[in-house]
Amino acid sequence: MRNISFKRPLLICLICLCVMTKPIMAEERNIYIGDLITLDIKSQAVDEEALREALTAFDVVDIKETNEGYQVTIRSFEPGDTTIAIGNQDITIAIASTLEDMPRDDIFEGDLTPRDDGKSVPWFILYMVIIGVFVLSGCILLIGKLRNRQAKELPPYERFKSALEAVDISTASALVEMTAILKGYMEVVFQCKIIGKTSGEIMMEIQYIESTKPYQRIVKQWLNQCDTYKFSGVQVNEDQVEQLRLELIQIGVSIHEKEEVVI
Repeated sequence: MRNISFKRPLLICLICLCVMTKPIMAEERNIYIGDLITLDIKSQAVDEEALREALTAFDVVDIKETNEGYQVTIRSFEPGDTTIAIGNQDITIAIASTLEDMPRDDIFEGDLTPRDDGKSVPWFILYMVIIGVFVLSGCILLIGKLRNRQAKELPPYERFKSALEAVDISTASALVEMTAILKGYMEVVFQCKIIGKTSGEIMMEIQYIESTKPYQRIVKQWLNQCDTYKFSGVQVNEDQVEQLRLELIQIGVSIHEKEEVVI
């Protein structure tokens, strides 16, 4: 009976010892690349500079001073175990990779087909548009030169008449254009320089040219009427401008019939 009484306290002590030495189980979670890690440093012997020096292997996000020490937030972008020494204590931090969690027995395979960024410039279409613009511009210039050459090859009166027929009488510059056409025609036929001169200067220039005397009166009348329309400020309608054009054509016909045969 005494032996049983003696063994009972011993059994109680053994049970308590087993409970006290049993490891505490806690839920663990892997720390992955880029995760924020918070460390509570409860020591007054370590300052902020020493902490930063000890944590050079990590990206230090924040360091806050607490009543008991420091609270440090760090992260890492390199997988693996890293041991740091803070004070007289070593801390090992294991950084896991999401690839390590994938159950794979062979190598990872990827798609070898190049990806399209979806924003590539359609160079072929752009080149074709540029070439088309150059070709179109070249054709327009060529057609213009051919027309000018054909116009120059025409007799003076034909150029004079074609130019007058091309004048748009509805525009404000119609009278100016017709005056310039008359000057150009007379310069060619009578071998004089009157472009850029006023009506009075034109008459002074041609009065000494014997071949112009049969036409000086009608040319002067036409120029005076044209100047009246241009400078008097009176509203001129299209019928009046058309009448001036017809009169100018008749002047050209008169000069053509008698004078161009001399050229």
